[in-house]
Amino acid sequence: MSVPVDAGAFSLKVIEDYNWRIKEITDLRVIIRYSGDLYSAVARKAALALLYAHWEGHVLFVAETYLKYIARKKQKFSRLMPSLQAAKLSSFIQSWQTQRDSISLRLKIVNTIREMDIEQFKSVPSNAINTGGNLNFHRLKTSATF
Repeated sequence: MSVPVDAGAFSLKVIEDYNWRIKEITDLRVIIRYSGDLYSAVARKAALALLYAHWEGHVLFVAETYLKYIARKKQKFSRLMPSLQAAKLSSFIQSWQTQRDSISLRLKIVNTIREMDIEQFKSVPSNAINTGGNLNFHRLKTSATF
Protein backbone atom coordinates (compact mmCIF):
# COMPACT_ATOMS: atom_id res chain seq x y z
CA MET A 1 0.00 0.00 0.00
CA SER A 2 1.38 3.40 -0.91
CA VAL A 3 1.55 5.92 1.90
CA PRO A 4 -0.54 9.06 1.40
CA VAL A 5 1.46 12.27 1.14
CA ASP A 6 -1.12 14.82 2.24
CA ALA A 7 -4.54 15.00 3.85
CA GLY A 8 -6.26 14.96 0.45
CA ALA A 9 -4.46 11.76 -0.57
CA PHE A 10 -5.30 10.19 2.79
CA SER A 11 -8.98 11.07 2.36
CA LEU A 12 -9.00 9.72 -1.18
CA LYS A 13 -7.55 6.36 -0.08
CA VAL A 14 -10.14 6.05 2.68
CA ILE A 15 -13.00 6.95 0.32
CA GLU A 16 -11.78 4.48 -2.33
CA ASP A 17 -11.64 1.68 0.25
CA TYR A 18 -15.09 2.56 1.56
CA ASN A 19 -16.62 2.79 -1.94
CA TRP A 20 -15.51 -0.66 -3.16
CA ARG A 21 -16.82 -2.21 0.05
CA ILE A 22 -20.19 -0.48 -0.33
CA LYS A 23 -20.38 -1.56 -3.99
CA GLU A 24 -19.78 -5.18 -3.04
CA ILE A 25 -22.41 -5.07 -0.29
CA THR A 26 -24.87 -3.41 -2.68
CA ASP A 27 -24.22 -6.13 -5.27
CA LEU A 28 -24.89 -8.75 -2.61
CA ARG A 29 -28.19 -7.08 -1.75
CA VAL A 30 -29.22 -7.46 -5.39
CA ILE A 31 -28.23 -11.12 -5.34
CA ILE A 32 -30.33 -11.66 -2.19
CA ARG A 33 -33.29 -9.91 -3.74
CA TYR A 34 -33.20 -12.15 -6.83
CA SER A 35 -32.18 -15.39 -5.12
CA GLY A 36 -35.74 -16.48 -4.49
CA ASP A 37 -37.24 -18.19 -1.48
CA LEU A 38 -34.95 -21.20 -1.73
CA TYR A 39 -31.68 -19.33 -1.15
CA SER A 40 -32.61 -15.94 0.35
CA ALA A 41 -32.19 -17.03 4.00
CA VAL A 42 -28.75 -18.49 3.34
CA ALA A 43 -27.75 -15.45 1.28
CA ARG A 44 -28.81 -13.10 4.12
CA LYS A 45 -26.71 -15.05 6.62
CA ALA A 46 -23.73 -14.93 4.28
CA ALA A 47 -24.30 -11.21 3.79
CA LEU A 48 -24.13 -10.62 7.53
CA ALA A 49 -20.69 -12.22 7.75
CA LEU A 50 -19.51 -10.28 4.70
CA LEU A 51 -20.88 -7.03 6.10
CA TYR A 52 -19.04 -7.56 9.38
CA ALA A 53 -15.82 -8.54 7.56
CA HIS A 54 -16.02 -5.37 5.47
CA TRP A 55 -16.60 -3.23 8.56
CA GLU A 56 -13.65 -4.77 10.39
CA GLY A 57 -11.48 -4.56 7.26
CA HIS A 58 -12.34 -0.90 6.71
CA VAL A 59 -11.58 0.02 10.32
CA LEU A 60 -8.23 -1.77 10.07
CA PHE A 61 -7.44 -0.15 6.69
CA VAL A 62 -8.26 3.37 7.92
CA ALA A 63 -6.27 2.96 11.14
CA GLU A 64 -3.18 1.59 9.37
CA THR A 65 -3.37 4.21 6.62
CA TYR A 66 -3.73 7.00 9.17
CA LEU A 67 -0.76 5.81 11.22
CA LYS A 68 1.39 5.54 8.09
CA TYR A 69 0.29 9.03 7.05
CA ILE A 70 1.26 10.42 10.48
CA ALA A 71 4.56 8.49 10.44
CA ARG A 72 5.46 10.01 7.08
CA LYS A 73 5.25 13.48 8.66
CA LYS A 74 7.98 12.46 11.18
CA GLN A 75 6.60 14.53 14.05
CA LYS A 76 8.10 14.27 17.52
CA PHE A 77 6.07 12.08 19.84
CA SER A 78 5.73 15.01 22.26
CA ARG A 79 3.58 16.79 19.63
CA LEU A 80 1.33 13.79 18.99
CA MET A 81 -1.52 12.15 20.86
CA PRO A 82 -0.61 9.72 23.67
CA SER A 83 -2.29 6.90 21.74
CA LEU A 84 0.57 7.04 19.22
CA GLN A 85 3.07 6.59 22.02
CA ALA A 86 1.00 3.62 23.13
CA ALA A 87 1.26 2.20 19.61
CA LYS A 88 5.04 2.59 19.72
CA LEU A 89 5.20 0.99 23.18
CA SER A 90 3.47 -2.12 21.86
CA SER A 91 6.81 -3.22 20.43
CA PHE A 92 8.37 -3.19 23.93
CA ILE A 93 5.53 -4.65 25.98
CA GLN A 94 6.04 -8.32 25.11
CA SER A 95 9.68 -8.10 26.19
CA TRP A 96 8.79 -6.32 29.43
CA GLN A 97 6.15 -8.93 30.28
CA THR A 98 8.75 -11.71 30.23
CA GLN A 99 10.91 -9.92 32.80
CA ARG A 100 10.56 -10.15 36.54
CA ASP A 101 9.04 -7.05 38.14
CA SER A 102 11.83 -4.97 39.63
CA ILE A 103 12.83 -1.36 40.10
CA SER A 104 15.22 -1.83 37.18
CA LEU A 105 12.39 -2.87 34.87
CA ARG A 106 10.19 -0.01 36.05
CA LEU A 107 12.99 2.49 35.43
CA LYS A 108 13.53 1.00 31.98
CA ILE A 109 9.85 1.56 31.18
CA VAL A 110 9.91 5.16 32.47
CA ASN A 111 13.11 5.95 30.56
CA THR A 112 11.70 4.45 27.37
CA ILE A 113 8.62 6.66 27.65
CA ARG A 114 10.71 9.78 28.38
CA GLU A 115 13.06 9.11 25.47
CA MET A 116 10.10 8.78 23.15
CA ASP A 117 9.18 12.45 23.73
CA ILE A 118 12.19 13.59 21.70
CA GLU A 119 12.00 10.81 19.10
CA GLN A 120 10.16 11.12 15.83
CA PHE A 121 7.22 8.91 14.95
CA LYS A 122 8.65 7.46 11.72
CA SER A 123 7.24 3.97 11.45
CA VAL A 124 4.25 1.97 12.53
CA PRO A 125 4.91 -1.14 14.64
CA SER A 126 3.54 -4.25 12.98
CA ASN A 127 1.24 -5.07 15.90
CA ALA A 128 0.02 -1.51 16.57
CA ILE A 129 -3.46 -2.13 15.16
CA ASN A 130 -5.46 -5.14 16.25
CA THR A 131 -9.13 -5.43 15.33
CA GLY A 132 -9.31 -8.71 17.20
CA GLY A 133 -10.04 -10.90 14.21
CA ASN A 134 -13.58 -11.34 15.40
CA LEU A 135 -14.53 -13.51 12.43
CA ASN A 136 -12.74 -16.70 13.37
CA PHE A 137 -13.61 -20.24 14.42
CA HIS A 138 -12.48 -19.77 18.03
CA ARG A 139 -14.88 -16.86 18.56
CA LEU A 140 -17.70 -18.75 16.85
CA LYS A 141 -17.02 -21.83 18.96
CA THR A 142 -16.93 -19.95 22.26
CA SER A 143 -20.02 -17.85 21.54
CA ALA A 144 -22.19 -20.52 19.90
CA THR A 145 -24.47 -22.69 21.94
CA PHE A 146 -25.03 -25.95 20.09
